[in-house]
Amino acid sequence: MEYPVVSIIIPVYNVEKYLAMCIESVIAQSYPYLEIILIEDGSTDNSAVICDKYVEKDNRIKVIKQENGGLASARNVGIDNAAGKYIYFIDSDDCIHPKLIENTVKLAEEYKAQIVQVELDMVPAEFSDYKRKTEGGKVQQYSREQALRNLDEDNQKFSSNIRLATVVVWNKLYNRELFKTVRFNERVRIHEDQMIIHRLIAAANGMIFYDAHLHFYRSNQSSLIRTAWKPERLIILECYKDRLECAQELEESAEKEKTVTLFYNRYLICIVKNYMMVSKHMQGAEKKEQKKKLLILLKKELRSHAGNLSLKREMVFRIFLLLPSLSSGIYQFLKKNG
Repeated sequence: MEYPVVSIIIPVYNVEKYLAMCIESVIAQSYPYLEIILIEDGSTDNSAVICDKYVEKDNRIKVIKQENGGLASARNVGIDNAAGKYIYFIDSDDCIHPKLIENTVKLAEEYKAQIVQVELDMVPAEFSDYKRKTEGGKVQQYSREQALRNLDEDNQKFSSNIRLATVVVWNKLYNRELFKTVRFNERVRIHEDQMIIHRLIAAANGMIFYDAHLHFYRSNQSSLIRTAWKPERLIILECYKDRLECAQELEESAEKEKTVTLFYNRYLICIVKNYMMVSKHMQGAEKKEQKKKLLILLKKELRSHAGNLSLKREMVFRIFLLLPSLSSGIYQFLKKNG
């Protein structure tokens, strides 16, 4: 029997505290047919030294060193150098259970799936027990439309973390063929996962979800996802817009209409939320200009009727346009009412 090779891509940037454990968890995989690619992204700490040490320790590991280009750039470089049938991404401050690759490859082969997603387990910064017994193990097959809606729809019957588990790129086994047409946008240094994941799901025509907690996401307070809001985070609006456009490109069906409507509503809420963030965190003329742009954008998108809005929801958005000073209360209403 011929076993498919899995290329594990690990972007590395200033993670000397966690990097060794990340690599050790990969070396410990029960599935041995691995190609481990470390993209050393211009670290200024001892991360490069640790990478070099592991190259000598395991001949499945190779290091590619480059000037700092960010996660999107590092992942693209990893893809360009990957030879495996499958690709798995790991952030270098996370780690994975020894059975993760074995189980996901088995499911990918059995179901002929191009994406297999596992449940994530949020662990504290000091976490080290990546070999511990895991929970779960049910297999769920999602259609393309349902997998897309999992990006923006809370559904407790799937997972308490279904939105987070779906929107990130690092807890999924991918068929490498997907990346012939879809790549990370290197212009995006924050929210790069959210700019690509819907395109991958659409290209894969759905996914398999294995609800075992096999990817350990370290709750590192200094990570990019947890840093304070700043103007660069407005790129999230482009992510939501592209997600909506991706849904609009699907074949006509009731499931498409439901998906488009969800993404349209979430996109409008995202505009309101970021208006609040601009109001809170920006100052002076730049703040005034950004608030003006967001109001113009909201007005334009409401006119587009890109998806369905209930009369109540449309009225709330239009009240916001007239009285944006009420943004906090309006946002809380929209959030509470889906």
